[in-house]
Amino acid sequence: MDTSGTQLHVELYDKDTSKDDDLGRATVEVSNIVKKGQDNMWITLEQAKHGMIHLRLTWLTLSSNYADLQAALTETQYLRVTSMSTALLVVFVDSAKNLPQARSTSQPDPFAVFTLYKDSKQTAVQMRTSDPVWEQGFTFLVRNPETDTFFIRIEDQKTNSELGNLDINLNTLSDKANLEIVKQPFMLLKSGPQSKIILTLRLRILKNGSDDMQSDQPESPLEKGDSISSNIVSGKRKLTISKNVNF
Repeated sequence: MDTSGTQLHVELYDKDTSKDDDLGRATVEVSNIVKKGQDNMWITLEQAKHGMIHLRLTWLTLSSNYADLQAALTETQYLRVTSMSTALLVVFVDSAKNLPQARSTSQPDPFAVFTLYKDSKQTAVQMRTSDPVWEQGFTFLVRNPETDTFFIRIEDQKTNSELGNLDINLNTLSDKANLEIVKQPFMLLKSGPQSKIILTLRLRILKNGSDDMQSDQPESPLEKGDSISSNIVSGKRKLTISKNVNF
């Protein structure tokens, strides 16, 4: 991966009830972190009279080995940061079939909404059809695949009524080959008797790149994979900012 010219920008503020005060900022060349795998550094703050910020940075690669999850979970527990991510979920929604009508006089205008934690993403709206074809891809950062649940619902745009829903426990991917399910139909709940959604799901564990910089294997492509490749790249970075600030 070419990371030349890519920079990580850090802005530091003092929390205030009225307006947060700007304490300065720092810039890190991402290519340097990629070469080292990880770094632990003090950086002098820019646009500030004085002060430094302590950063611990790790370049992460994407692993299809579920055994690598334990190391990622151990790190988050050690750092005591529950919001840190340990995995990346790649979702490709192909289509839905036999959706119920939201109105008696016409076909629905369906769109799908995907939610993990407070992160929600939705497809385009397909007009007047019970068999929408979306062919769209999304990515989500995952905190703990062992316990997290991925929520899916399909809605009608005009009535805002729900046409069906589905909850998927991410640990169901742990025993799948390559941690993925490809173009599988899932029956929808609170929907028609034959209503289903066709999904491809891929789980990737965020692995410390310095452990084995040469171990990455080529990924098998997802349908429409090019549309989500930039999101996968962003998912391979993780920044931990310690609370040590020296003024």
